[in-house]
Amino acid sequence: MADRRNPLAGINLNLFAVLDAMLRHRSVTRAAGELGVTPSAVSHSLRDLRALLDDPLFVRSGTGMMPTRRATEVEAALRGAMGALGAVVQRRLAFEPAATQRVFTVATSDEACMALLPRMFERLRRFAPGIGLNIRPRTSRSIEALEVGEIDLLFRLTGDVPSWATSATIDTGDVVCVVRGDHPAVTDTLTMDAFRTLPHVRISPQGFGASSTEERLAAMGIERDILVYTYSFATAPALVARTDAVLTLPEWVARAIAPGLGLKILPPPFDIPPFVLDLIWHQGRDDAALQWLRAQLLDVAAEVRADWATR
Repeated sequence: MADRRNPLAGINLNLFAVLDAMLRHRSVTRAAGELGVTPSAVSHSLRDLRALLDDPLFVRSGTGMMPTRRATEVEAALRGAMGALGAVVQRRLAFEPAATQRVFTVATSDEACMALLPRMFERLRRFAPGIGLNIRPRTSRSIEALEVGEIDLLFRLTGDVPSWATSATIDTGDVVCVVRGDHPAVTDTLTMDAFRTLPHVRISPQGFGASSTEERLAAMGIERDILVYTYSFATAPALVARTDAVLTLPEWVARAIAPGLGLKILPPPFDIPPFVLDLIWHQGRDDAALQWLRAQLLDVAAEVRADWATR
């Protein structure tokens, strides 16, 4: 007879790992692959879950196995519980960076890649050669991907942080402008008149909508003549190097790319709040390995800032 004081008594808790995998993958085959079992075993677990929760949980559709309302209702609680239990188990294990075999998935736009990740890769090769990074582009659904476990870390400009997540500031940097080194109209100072009349390259990392820079300038009533729109922090400086255009961007990015392209870094002819780059992670999946990786990223950011200060 089940213990009424413990509703989990007598229940196979592996069923909840299957439910978690199915909610993320919406596929019996993909869930089985993640769990290291056969699709038949997942199907049997789904049968037991349906009996346990008295609900079909998933129905077939043209895009996969879609969760029912009941399955969606339990998803958030299940995710938090699975993450918390996983963290408990991980903390029992001695974490040794040099012996760890793991791939972390990180979502970011390429400004953080250019400024921080080259040094980060060097550090991983030295201290944790078995740890790899899977870099994904930051998109409009990155917060959702972080919540459901598709990514481990998210780099983004500062903003609201969900209640289930925690953030740390990687860097706070001034906004600067860059032009080509031999620009015919700009010497050591970028005037407001030049800023308004010269063409500009505009970056919008997601490829659509207003960029954070555009929103800030619009709030100050400053309009620009946009020559080229691009999603890429890697492409934009190369365009500036071969035109008379101006590019406005975070200083940490400008410092990373300007020397190699012969660009001049200049303060903008107006006051503008700094860019703040945050690192966000899920509280429920904050194990020792993820804590170590975050500490390395923060150390790398400090090294980069120190190098800039001595130049």
